[in-house]
Amino acid sequence: MIAPGGGRVLPAVSVTFHDTTGALDVNDNTLELANVTTLAPLRDLLARGYNGGSWTGKGITSSAAAAVAAGGSPRRTALGYTFDPSTITIKYARAGDADLDGNVNLADFNRLASGFGSTNGFWFTGDFNYDGLVNLTDFNQLAANFGVSAAGPGVTPEDWAALASAVPEPGIAVPCLLAALAATQARRTRRG
Repeated sequence: MIAPGGGRVLPAVSVTFHDTTGALDVNDNTLELANVTTLAPLRDLLARGYNGGSWTGKGITSSAAAAVAAGGSPRRTALGYTFDPSTITIKYARAGDADLDGNVNLADFNRLASGFGSTNGFWFTGDFNYDGLVNLTDFNQLAANFGVSAAGPGVTPEDWAALASAVPEPGIAVPCLLAALAATQARRTRRG
């Protein structure tokens, strides 16, 4: 276990798990991995550590997140990672904080919306429960934390207005979906 540091950043070249019985507990710190060539093994290690939300599995885990899952505080509940060409960041973060900036806001919603429906999702595309899918379950996790930040002012009326304008009314979404299905069927009919 890495000792609690409340924001300590730990640079590493690589992390290797030689079997499935070990765990790397990042606690409430940030782990930065350089020279990562593929994300799938890291997602698998996080999914195993996540262990259905208890954070008690084998792989990459967090005792700080496990304490929250068991009813403790503060209200940070998930590990996430972002990708740039050279570094992966594994960080103790709120469910829904897709960009790991400490705020769950419209920028995170936009990432989830862009990845919605994906069957090979990652944290930074909106897969907040590590099942590989970006779906309503992930949206609900983001919505539960929307407007929450690690520090600074809370949600503003502008944040709620921006979210309201980004999410279609349920009565509008169904006709849009039906229109999209009809257009798809029309294209199939013309090709056939």
